[in-house]
Amino acid sequence: MGVTFQREPVCALWTELDPLAAEHWREVSWEPGSHACLDHDRYEHAEASGVFHMLTVRNTTTGCLIGYAGFWVSDNPQNKTSREASQDCVYLDPEFRVGSTGTDFLRFCDRYLEDLGCRVIYHHIRKARDWSALLRTLGYREIEKTYARITGN
Repeated sequence: MGVTFQREPVCALWTELDPLAAEHWREVSWEPGSHACLDHDRYEHAEASGVFHMLTVRNTTTGCLIGYAGFWVSDNPQNKTSREASQDCVYLDPEFRVGSTGTDFLRFCDRYLEDLGCRVIYHHIRKARDWSALLRTLGYREIEKTYARITGN
């Protein structure tokens, strides 16, 4: 099964992206009873402003969307000389997680972000689906942990 990697406008992806995002949410959610509810307008506005980039994986046989990675790209306000990318989401259909598709896609993402001038790329990994070993093979290192608490709101 062949795949292609590319950047696609998020506004053209919703019919394919929403079901994949729902599946992704089921895999990684830590909040009981929550579900994916993507803010289409916010993503589209951010993309039009140049601060959000959606990269995709498509099955060459079917043309179907089988994976995606979204990144927020901006200059770091604490170090204005450093353009940085922060991963919003990464998902790959489980059928394509064997072999090199995931690694190849992450390398594509890295090259794309480097071409945008990013000096640092951050990936965020949920404990429920830990793929940090793959990132370590690509030269990433753990730099912090994130804690969350559900409030009464």
